[in-house]
This record gives sequence, C-alpha cells and structure tokens, in this order.
Amino acid sequence: MALPWVAGWLRDQYAAGLSRQRGRRIAPGDFANPGEHWAAYMVLLDVIAATCPMPSIELADLFSPYSRREPVGVSLVLDIGNSRMCGVLVEDAPTTAYADVSQTYRLELRDLSRVEHVYSEPFESRIEFAAADFGPLRHASGSNRNKREAFWWPSPVRVGPEAARLASLTDGTEGASGLSSPKRYLWDAEARVQPWINNNGTLPEGAEPQEIRGPMISRLTEDGTVTLRKPGALPGLMRRYSRSSLYTLMLGELLIQASTQINSVDVRKNRLNSASPRVLRQIILTLPTATPLAEQKIMRDRIEAAVDLVWEVMGWNDPASTFQKPKIQLDWDEATCTHLVWLFNEIQHKFHGAPQEFFDLVADRRRPGEASSLRVASIDMGGGTTDLMIMRHDILAGTQTVIEPTQVFREGFRLAGDDILKELVEACLLPQIAQGMAAGSVPRPAAILSDLFGGDREAMSQRERTLRGQLVAQIFARAAVGLLGRYERAETGETALRDLLSDMEVLSGPAVAYFEETVRRSSGVAYDLLATPIRLDVDQVERLIEGLVGPMMRDLCDLVRAYDCDVLLVSGRPSQYAVIRRLILSSMPVTANRIVPMGSYRVGNWYPFRSSNFRIFDPKTTAVVGARARRPRRSAAGCCRVRRGRGPGRTARGRRTPARGTRRRAASAGRGRPAAGR
Repeated sequence: MALPWVAGWLRDQYAAGLSRQRGRRIAPGDFANPGEHWAAYMVLLDVIAATCPMPSIELADLFSPYSRREPVGVSLVLDIGNSRMCGVLVEDAPTTAYADVSQTYRLELRDLSRVEHVYSEPFESRIEFAAADFGPLRHASGSNRNKREAFWWPSPVRVGPEAARLASLTDGTEGASGLSSPKRYLWDAEARVQPWINNNGTLPEGAEPQEIRGPMISRLTEDGTVTLRKPGALPGLMRRYSRSSLYTLMLGELLIQASTQINSVDVRKNRLNSASPRVLRQIILTLPTATPLAEQKIMRDRIEAAVDLVWEVMGWNDPASTFQKPKIQLDWDEATCTHLVWLFNEIQHKFHGAPQEFFDLVADRRRPGEASSLRVASIDMGGGTTDLMIMRHDILAGTQTVIEPTQVFREGFRLAGDDILKELVEACLLPQIAQGMAAGSVPRPAAILSDLFGGDREAMSQRERTLRGQLVAQIFARAAVGLLGRYERAETGETALRDLLSDMEVLSGPAVAYFEETVRRSSGVAYDLLATPIRLDVDQVERLIEGLVGPMMRDLCDLVRAYDCDVLLVSGRPSQYAVIRRLILSSMPVTANRIVPMGSYRVGNWYPFRSSNFRIFDPKTTAVVGARARRPRRSAAGCCRVRRGRGPGRTARGRRTPARGTRRRAASAGRGRPAAGR
C-alpha cells in the first residue's frame, strides 16, 4: 500500500466515486481530509473481513508447458437468432458412457462495465464497440508488469445485455457504435462509408471518446477481414468494417467469455478434475431449417475467422499449446434439435432408455413397412423465421436402443415474431401514443409522429437518425414485447408505457428525451412519453396476429396432416401466444393430446434452462440443449442414442419420403418440398 501507484490509484478512484455521487467533478485536492480515501479503503477492508472470511488460496499450474494435468474438453453450443441468442457449455465426462447432458451449464456473459453483473438467460443479439476499462493505465503501468493494463481483455466489442444498455446511453452524435442483430447482415461484406466509433455512453461529460484499438483491431483489414485468412492483407487504418464482419467480432467475444467462464474457479470448484484446465474442443452452431447453403457458407467462414482471430490474439496457435483449435459443426438445424429434446426426455427419462415401448405407445397407428417408426413434426416460430420439419425416427434393425432419423419434409418462412412486433407497434402502440398526445393538448399528433417515423427527410442529421432507431428498438419494440407479455398472462386493462419497460437506464436515456424534445419543438407543448396510457385490447391483438400469420400457420398444419404425423411439437417464443395455439388446434393437424407446446413442456433435472416447477420456461433454449443431446459418444447398456441419420438437418438431406396418398394436397397447401434424394 506504500507503493506510489497503489496510493494514486486509490486516490483517483475515490475522487471519481465522489464525483458520481455528488454530480460534479471532485478533485483529490477537494477532499475534506487528505487521508480521506485511505480511511474509506480501510473501512471497506474491514467490512469485507467481517462479512466474507478469506478462503484458503491454492495456486494451480494450469497452462504452463510443465503442467502434467490433462485438460478437460468442453463443447460450446450456440443458437444465434435474429432477436436473441443463448448458449450452453458441456464438459466431457470420461467416466460416463454417453454424453451426459445433465452436466451442461449455461453460457454466462459478464458485464465488463459493471463486473458484478452476470447474465445467463437468453440475451439480445446486439453488438457495441466499447473499450473494457479496468482502471487508469498510468497507475497500472507503475506496477512494472509486462503489460500496461491491470487486466487485459482482447475483444473490442460487447454483446448481449451490456451492449443493449450501452446503446441506450448514446445519442449517435459522433457516429455509429454498434449494430442490432449482426446475423441479418451476413451478406453485407462491403466496407462502411463512415467508420465505427467506440460507444461513449459511459464517458464523463466533455471527455473525448477513445479510438477503437486493441490486439484484434490490429489483425483486421479496413473491411473487417481477418488478415490471417487473406495472404498479403494489411491492417486497416480506418474502422470501416462491413456489417458481416461484426458477426465475426461478436463470435470472438462469445468465445472469450466462454473460455473465461470454463476456467473460472466458480465453475471448476464443484466439478471433477477441478484443478485441470478447460479447453474448447468443439463449437456447435444451430441453424434455422430454411437457411440457404450460401448463408451457411458465410456463417462457417465467419466462425472460422473468429476462432483464428481469438487463437492468434491469445497466443494459442503454438502446436504445443494446451489450447488447440476447436472443431466447428454447423450441420444441425433448430427443428431437429427440438425433436431430440423431446425424444431424449421421453425415452431416456420417462421410459428408462426403452425406445420400442415408447414407439409402441405413441406410434399406435401401424403402417405397412414401418413397424418401428415414429413421425414427428415440429413448427418453430422464432424472431426471423418460422420453420416446419417432419422427421421419421426408426429403431435401427438389429438393435433395441439406436434410433435413426430420416428427414421427410422441411419448409421455412421469413415471417415470425419480429413481424408480429412490427405490426403491434404500428397498429396498437403508435395510435394510442397519438391519442395520449391529443389528450395532452398536443396539436396535430399524427403529423408529428409521421415526421418522426415517416422515413428520412431533407436535412435530417445523423443524430436524429440514430435516436429514431434507438427509440424504435429500445422503447417501442420493448413496449410491444411487454404488451405481449401482458397478453400471455391475461393482464387486461390500462397501464403506463413505462410499466411495459424494465430497463431503468433506457427510460432515462437520450431516445426518450429526443421524442419529447421533438414534440415540444413542433407543438410548444411538453409531453411525457412514458406516462402515455396503453390499453391491452385482447381482441385487437389476436386479430392482428391471426391476420398476419394465420394463413401461414394453416398451411403448415395442412402439411402436418397431409404427412400423417404422430406428434406435433410447437416451439419458439411466439408459440406461447394463445392465438397461435388456437390457430393450431382449430386446424387439428393431429389430435389435441398429441400437440406438445415446448414452452410449457415438463422436463427433468437434466434440462439446464428449466423453471422451478420443471418446465421449459423459454422455448428458445430447446435448440442449444437438443444440439448437445443429439448423439452419445458411445453406446452403453440402458442408454438410448440417436445416430446420425439419413437426413441430419438442413445440409445433409434425407431420402425422399412422399406423403401417403396426399402428395398433391401437401404440395399445394404448403408450397414446400419433400427432402431431396441423396
């Protein structure tokens, strides 16, 4: 504590805390007592000593060349959607005969600007450029370490809830600092006209934003291509990265977060071989059923680039390194993974690994030539796509525990949850905001809203464009999600707009101020946007949803009926809406007891995203859990396994299996196609 850099660090941090507390700049010379910061620090140490007994500390040699500990392999499974993403981590367990999914734990994201916050629920698909700040460099460099920084974080971007929070704090005056849903822009490989900037939302007023820099940045070309993958390429001088390249940076941040998590003491201390290092052996990315081959190719290229970039930056490219590059798998689609969650739970945990007994019970309509088969359909409505997958599962001849899947039919529509939100904002929220403005004596509310959201206008500034986008994404879209949540819970009646939102920082951010400033400038009347009364009209919401997706859902149900399926699985967040369930039941593609809504499906302890009453609380999670449950490493007594079938997902297509007697109806009803022959 007598070291000058320690004393200076404490003094400056204490002054910064006082400045935030009092709302004005406090310099060390303004302290009431010159030793005030030392007194506060000693009190903090006393509180920690009294409430958190110091544990015994053991230093384990995990990564040096002299370590004799065998590393434990870990698989990272990701489901990256247009709106949300989630992931799980599964350690290899050499003592078990099959891939024990009960050893799965959730991928966690640590908020680097508020390190006490960790997020493990499905999180928003959002990316923001932001520097990881672990303290002033001028003090950290005084420690004479081989790095200037006190703690080192190689990624220049933040993702998930932290990125969404940071985005809500900036007004976009200096330029664009991030992107919502990079997956939507995989095709856009052109360099931007304007360079990206670091998010300045957490900087003190008047402070200059930092330039985007770091070890990853020095390995990217001007359009965001990883220099290692382009011979002769030079690092770019400007940060004009393409929107597609941001998908690489997002994956890179997720890989670093995962590598940090699996080697943390908190994870290792309660597991076998707790003193052994953990390494990523495999990365599995699930895909929507209707993903085109061209998009799959881009996705594979982006994740390989992310792995190359992270391994180069971390110095893991040495062939003798503990961290060898993981294998990448992108050959399992989300619908197939949902099938496997259901099959695994039913057979392994309810029928104790006896598939024949389960098949005899569920597939009770015997078909010629298919004595041991089960036809399962799944409709997965996500944020960007709605997918139908029909698969036939057979017990492999000569075995009692091996199931072989065959893809029978697949189809996808780019009409899903995001379209429902858009319709709800346009037809429900904005009209009620206009009514609230009229009731608040604001003249011409429709004209003001049209000016705000009617597209770019002459002399519109970049700040206005950015704040308009933030207003839609952070206020209106989230309010629509809150309104749908009330609809799910049957909470009718009127509520204020602020009650439909949960993030307090968003409520006080620049987007709301921009709306209210525009109204005041256009009408001369002050208007409180967040106090706008919003009424849930159940009939209106159901008419909107049914009018938008009703024809598509009826077509999909006709296909399920035409292919004579035994069971229909319904997954995806919008599948929990009562109107969606009613649409399916009214079409009756299978009998009501054979329709399985995965959003309330009962599971066992093995499912990592289960609720306290053993239900799947968010059907978004079925894809990542099913991807890991899909195949045991080797067979064993009492273990039912699903082998790699003749149609394992979207890229490896199954053989043609026509609908029995209803081919013409299927083709005309769903505009779909049976799986192509091999």
